[in-house]
Amino acid sequence: MNLTQSEFDRLKENAKRMRLSIPDYIMRLNDDKKIVVIEESEDIARAIAVLCSALGKMSTQVNKIGVNINQAVALCNQYRMIDKEDVDRLTGNLQKVKGIMSDVQTCCYDIIDSFEKMNLLIGKKKNRRR
Repeated sequence: MNLTQSEFDRLKENAKRMRLSIPDYIMRLNDDKKIVVIEESEDIARAIAVLCSALGKMSTQVNKIGVNINQAVALCNQYRMIDKEDVDRLTGNLQKVKGIMSDVQTCCYDIIDSFEKMNLLIGKKKNRRR
């Protein structure tokens, strides 16, 4: 294979980004496997991990809000001050919020898993809850 110096430099840089040797990088290209080169992948992965952590903390707060809603509804029911429709609407909206947060957290974990499969993350894998 004949390459210009700039082509070789680009090949070498792409292999380095993928944390592959040049022969391994070329073999993956030859196998028609998709090779993705992502700039600043570790920074992106750290940002996603921070987002996942923040979502976990938000989830805790949403659960506390749910407890407060249950307590308020119990008091309202005790004194017959609330309609069933209002309770259903409150709990339904709370479930929607929980569902959205869960979906976003799952997407974050899927992205991190993809980065790990592409060998773009360095360091120990942490146990994550799903």
